[in-house]
Amino acid sequence: MTAAQAIELCLQQYEAYTAPDLRSTPSGEPRAYERHVDPHWFVLIPASNQYGPGYIHCVLGGPYSDPTLHGVGESTESAITDEYIEWVINNNGGL
Repeated sequence: MTAAQAIELCLQQYEAYTAPDLRSTPSGEPRAYERHVDPHWFVLIPASNQYGPGYIHCVLGGPYSDPTLHGVGESTESAITDEYIEWVINNNGGL
């Protein structure tokens, strides 16, 4: 799976798991980080909702045709720090 495919699948999974009236709206350039543990990708998509700016995020891997989703959700903008990103890239615990 490529970074672009990971971003595409993240958006698809987010839409599949989130009710239409509760979804955030993507509002910026998505980023896909290669993780040092499996699953291989951590995706962050800047987004906003009625509470303000934040992120849609996913941890996923495997082949594009049969992906493994480890988590999908949303976070406030302040929750996604450089330290948090570094932690998710290197760890699975707590996800």
